[in-house]
Amino acid sequence: MTVSVAGRPIQDANAMSPLGRLALAFIDGGPEWLSWAIADLTARYEFPDETTLVGQVQSGLHASRFALLPRLELMVSPIKLMTLGLADLRMLAKAEGGDDSAVAAAQVTRVLSDHQLATRGDLAAGQALLSELGLAASPLFQAMDFEDHLALWQLARMAPPPEETAPALRQEAADFAAAQARTPLEFCDYCNVYLDLGTPLADASPAQRSQAATGALQTLLPLMFGVLDCPQIDGLPSPSEVDQAVSNWLARGRQIGFARLSQAVQQIVRHTSFQGQSGDAAQKAVRLYLQSAQAFLAANRPVQGRLGQDGATCLFALEAGSLRAELHVGPGGVISLRDFGPRTPSSTTTPEEDPS
Repeated sequence: MTVSVAGRPIQDANAMSPLGRLALAFIDGGPEWLSWAIADLTARYEFPDETTLVGQVQSGLHASRFALLPRLELMVSPIKLMTLGLADLRMLAKAEGGDDSAVAAAQVTRVLSDHQLATRGDLAAGQALLSELGLAASPLFQAMDFEDHLALWQLARMAPPPEETAPALRQEAADFAAAQARTPLEFCDYCNVYLDLGTPLADASPAQRSQAATGALQTLLPLMFGVLDCPQIDGLPSPSEVDQAVSNWLARGRQIGFARLSQAVQQIVRHTSFQGQSGDAAQKAVRLYLQSAQAFLAANRPVQGRLGQDGATCLFALEAGSLRAELHVGPGGVISLRDFGPRTPSSTTTPEEDPS
């Protein structure tokens, strides 16, 4: 046989699990490739598991992690599809196959929400936000990737409610962030920095709010250069593998850092007592936050992993008492701190499949 999974020969598609077979069917040309590979005696393909098989078939045929589900207007990695479970994956297949009933639509909406999958319509909300803010033509957003679109969608969902001062404050935040950022992800971070600092200053003038945000960046950014060091791991890790990597890293006297400077500043502003202090006071706020974060990571274990829509990123949550942390594992296996602060009802974890 020319195709094997975990050392087991695959003689036809029925030799795969129902979940793997269905995930493969979402790949344009996937079932046809498998039939060809099985029949071609000159080829040989060995995969450690079905998840790797569908991921490599998608990348090999289309040079992209994302399979396109055109009826649902959804781009998603087949690796992510493997984590949905057979019942939910069958529901997507039914809708993608042409079932446009109200019942099917409601079930699809539930599946997409449960697994945090963003469709074209969802991602368009981020672009609509840029248009509303007068930033659609900004060169900052000229070459966005999926992660950028996803971050803008999340920013649009977190926009302040339409209270009397909210629209003006949101516009101020966007203008500030567009001037400071050099990437779309930084734009989202700096928007949140401005909103977190500016909301308590609702009675102040726009110039005073802008001055407060500018001062925060001038103070905090130079203090963040030392908090970008992160451990790295191969492949899609399980919670236990992330835990081991983090424990080994901390045992060497190193700290889990952030993916980018702007994210580190955003976390300091949101989760510390920083209110525009400078000098020793600012350094103390940063030091205490980082020490608390590292102590929390050392004392707690990831309780779940959520695979990203791209099939290459993972989020791991750690919770204890009133606190919660979130570790992000990027496509290259870099483990960074994405969030650490008070636990809120909206951040409570829900059961999720191990991404490995």
